[in-house]
Amino acid sequence: MLTCTHRHAIDAIYIDPPYNTGAKDWKYNNDYVEGDDLYRHSKWLAMMERRLVMAKELLNPDDSVLIVTIDEKEIHRLGLLLEQLFPEAHIQMVTIVINPNGVARGAELNRVEEYAYFCFFGSCAPEKLSDTLLDQGREGQANRDSVRWERLMRGGSNSRRADRPNLFYPLFVDPVKRVIAEIGEPLPLGFDRRNVPDRQGLITVWPLRLGGEEANWRTSPEYLRTLLDQGMARLGAYDAKNDHWSVLYLGKAQIKRIESSEIHILGRAEDGSLLLHHCDAGIRMTPKTVWNRPRHSADQYGSRLLRTLLPGQRFPFPKSLYAVEDALRIFLASKPDAIVLDFFAGSGTTAHAVMRLNRQDGGRRQCILVTNNEVGAEEQRRLRTAGLRPGDPGWERWGICDYITKPRIRAAITGLTPEGDPIAGDYRFTDEFPMADGFEENAAFFTLTYEGPLSVSHHGSFERIAPLLWLRAGSSGRIIDAIPERGWDVAEAYGVLVALDEATAFVEAIAASETASIAYIVTDDDRRFQMVCARLPGRITPLRLYESYLTNFEIAGGRSA
Repeated sequence: MLTCTHRHAIDAIYIDPPYNTGAKDWKYNNDYVEGDDLYRHSKWLAMMERRLVMAKELLNPDDSVLIVTIDEKEIHRLGLLLEQLFPEAHIQMVTIVINPNGVARGAELNRVEEYAYFCFFGSCAPEKLSDTLLDQGREGQANRDSVRWERLMRGGSNSRRADRPNLFYPLFVDPVKRVIAEIGEPLPLGFDRRNVPDRQGLITVWPLRLGGEEANWRTSPEYLRTLLDQGMARLGAYDAKNDHWSVLYLGKAQIKRIESSEIHILGRAEDGSLLLHHCDAGIRMTPKTVWNRPRHSADQYGSRLLRTLLPGQRFPFPKSLYAVEDALRIFLASKPDAIVLDFFAGSGTTAHAVMRLNRQDGGRRQCILVTNNEVGAEEQRRLRTAGLRPGDPGWERWGICDYITKPRIRAAITGLTPEGDPIAGDYRFTDEFPMADGFEENAAFFTLTYEGPLSVSHHGSFERIAPLLWLRAGSSGRIIDAIPERGWDVAEAYGVLVALDEATAFVEAIAASETASIAYIVTDDDRRFQMVCARLPGRITPLRLYESYLTNFEIAGGRSA
């Protein structure tokens, strides 16, 4: 169906297909595949090939990416299949640590990772980001999410009082308010610091090492006063064991980051120091092929996060929300209007990740999810025992789409659980905010049906193709779900003309629209179709629908639409 609406229009496909582990987690020809099936791998490859061939028709050949996650059971077969189907693509494999504690595999090594294949098409390439997703140390690290407050007391060479006498001076600290109340003057070399009187209610702090050796500060008292007034110096932690206060300040490198807007000033703390936020505009580096981040934990940010959204509802092995978000960000950071597709939608993590990306940069990325409403093997047995069959409401409510995918999308957008309660907890990493805030997003749910040959050949009802026309026109604005008596209608993104005798009014209406881009013209008469096309503004794309609407969307084989 999507080849009719999005052929060569998809910017990114992210899929998490069945891993074919031997458990009853996927079907072939409507039967669950057993672990001892001798043709298990062949069936899995056949299932994947059909879908990947279709994916090739949907991806933009000039600039797009296909991301496929997998574990060790089928990784090598999948790699060969991808190379066979996409010889024009540049393909890389990434290792992602999803469970640092490891999953026991009997007599085997504990498994901590899974894999993702990235297939780049056309000019597509990974963007440089602030996190390589691997490096941990400061050396070469691009992920500088925190602002560095440096210690005011000098260390290393020239750090003794005798080395820099003009930098040996007292600070008078209010231990109750935990602030630097006053900054003294340098004490000439040879003068005993113990002769300097204390201030009433204040504690005198000198640059002293833990052993009592006199050191010096890094800045002059004049400059420190300026920093303190600007909120760029503050009192640090108190070491009760050694009766020692640390003093912190912002070095020139950090101040430059503030001036360049890499670091934003959010306000001031109670002690007058600046509240700062790193806004991800620093060094950029290409992410690496091994990812090791706590936020990629499938348990904590997959299963547990899903239980927070849908209390009491379970779904096996959901992806970490932040792992999917990171994978998409690598290719969509500079594509705020990208279209993302996931045709193994599962719990809906991909759409959730796209919402997060949109919130972070104000993007209007769209995500299309495709899923069946399949009921698990164990659940099927229970429902059949109860006398239910596929299609019964009591059966369908337990299907993956109705039970997990739709409720999750609703919960994420509204910030409410299915019971109507605010979702507890916060989103973390990159953009931290309460889950109960939800997202400024829209979602529409459609059910794909198969129409019999008789219905297809006898002018199917217009409402059956209405969502397809809306999708083809960009999935925005109102859906024209019925043709009014006048024989035409124009919505925000497109118009539909059925009564060609009313073409003049239709052309005037769609020309007056500032947002419409497609005109669907329903006719079997080629001459009249061309006449209407000639009158349309150049910015409007005319598309012809034959009067038997459903034949326009007939699947190969002619048996259904």
